[in-house]
Amino acid sequence: MYFREPTIWERYSWQIALITTVILLQAGLISALLHQHRRRKLAEVQARQRMAELAHVNRFSTAGELSASIAHEINQPLGSIRINAETADAILHTPNPDID
Repeated sequence: MYFREPTIWERYSWQIALITTVILLQAGLISALLHQHRRRKLAEVQARQRMAELAHVNRFSTAGELSASIAHEINQPLGSIRINAETADAILHTPNPDID
């Protein structure tokens, strides 16, 4: 017992424990970074999808505004023409229309 050679663990126990701790910490950090990277990629994909949806809604909104503007521009002269025609019809149906 007195002249026995000390084992590696007995000789370097605190160095082995320190190295093991460092390796476990590195593995934990790598795992956390990989998890964060996956979450970031997923967030980027979702953001791109939301942007595409927003662009789609914006195109439909613009098309709706354009069609409403065109309808207004067409209906206004047509309404004036109809009112003039109805007025002329009412004048022609009077007992003595003034054609001049």
